[in-house]
Amino acid sequence: MKYSTFKEILLAQKGVEMSEQANQIFNHFETWRGSQEQIDDVCIMGLQY
Repeated sequence: MKYSTFKEILLAQKGVEMSEQANQIFNHFETWRGSQEQIDDVCIMGLQY
């Protein structure tokens, strides 16, 4: 997944609750990955203040 696509996904989550953001980002990643084996680690952190 390229940076611009990931940025669009994050910006689309503005105003959504943190737990729902996590679900939507995870689901989008799984859809993007498809049936390919995951070979790299992925870490996304969210901060709430």
